[in-house]
Amino acid sequence: MALRTAAVEPDAGSGAGLFARYAYPPNALGHCGPPGAEVLLEGAASGAHDDELRRRAAMFDGAWPYLQVISAAAGIADPLDARVVRAYWLGGRLLEAVDAQRFADVARSSFGHQTGVPERLEHQAGVVTPSHAFHVFVVYPWVGLLGRDSTVPRSVLDTCRRKPS
Repeated sequence: MALRTAAVEPDAGSGAGLFARYAYPPNALGHCGPPGAEVLLEGAASGAHDDELRRRAAMFDGAWPYLQVISAAAGIADPLDARVVRAYWLGGRLLEAVDAQRFADVARSSFGHQTGVPERLEHQAGVVTPSHAFHVFVVYPWVGLLGRDSTVPRSVLDTCRRKPS
């Protein structure tokens, strides 16, 4: 499947539009979020569907708990504030405000039912961080399939990585 990209930069003030722009590629590949990735693409490009983008962002059961933890720790009321969205997808200083134990508790309650996640969280106890990279490489179910012949799981994980644009 060929992925389209939004040709227009999202409004700098629209955290929902920014989230849509970052979330579209893995969503279009079926890795995360609800069906209908084209809504993300259209909303990110036009900026006209902010309410719908916000509703859809909350349906990303991987990203949403992270956004909530980051916003609460930083004292930012809106989990889709552009600063919070950037921190989740790209990292940065805002993540330093997050208490590692608090985040580990949220990760356990949100993802602990997935096979292997409790063990991986324990193994990573000193480096838990509410970021997309952490989710992909520690929590995401495909991580548990890595082994000697891991071509398919590696290719899936690679398509989840946020690459510089």
